[in-house]
Amino acid sequence: MQDLIDVLRKKEGELDSALRELANVQIAFEKMQHDIDALRSAVQLCEGNGSENGSEITPDEAVRIRAYELYARRGYQDGFDREDWQRAEAEILGPSPAAPQNCTDT
Repeated sequence: MQDLIDVLRKKEGELDSALRELANVQIAFEKMQHDIDALRSAVQLCEGNGSENGSEITPDEAVRIRAYELYARRGYQDGFDREDWQRAEAEILGPSPAAPQNCTDT
């Protein structure tokens, strides 16, 4: 009887491990699907089929696409959306002018 219990526990562990692996595969698949959707959107924008004026990507659209690329390259790690957006703006629009160091008149 104990042998049967040991075999069942071993099989239960194997099933738990397989379920965890399946969950990881599902997460990876969903991320890949999201990437495919984003790439399709980017292609449509580049072809002029998705932008507001129908002819070219607007700067805001280009920033949005680049920010998503940065997010994807980091492995979809949350918590860096502001940094990604600022970096994308700097790359697409150029650096913003620095604020004056001293605003008082002398």
